[in-house]
Amino acid sequence: MTSSVEPKSFLIPAFKITQPIGEFYIGCMNYKQLIEVTYVDVRRIQGERGFETYLGIQRPLDEKRVVKISQYVKTVDACFPTAVILAVPGVCASFDGDTRLLTISEYLDPEEGDDQIALGAIAKVLDGQHRICIAPL
Repeated sequence: MTSSVEPKSFLIPAFKITQPIGEFYIGCMNYKQLIEVTYVDVRRIQGERGFETYLGIQRPLDEKRVVKISQYVKTVDACFPTAVILAVPGVCASFDGDTRLLTISEYLDPEEGDDQIALGAIAKVLDGQHRICIAPL
């Protein structure tokens, strides 16, 4: 059975970086796209009585920090020289080296029901969650 639903996708200008650990892509997307595709894996402890497992990579959201950054972005000196770092599964990204465009899209394989990846679950935030939280202001 094939699905007639087209996966949601968008293009971003990017270039490829190759390092010993693998390939990385540096690109630029607008804040609406960024908010639409990202999710945060917050640090937490699971388990009890000496068998705890530490899960997640981002510290919990600090509302005071979000307020401070929100105020900062309204100043004339506002600048974010550091990037937001995202992890995107390979099935959700394809790069065209000729056009230098990275396609980010949902993964909606009808044969892989449980392994599908919706638009809002494409990009795990590795660094920069506080900068993303203030983006719509």
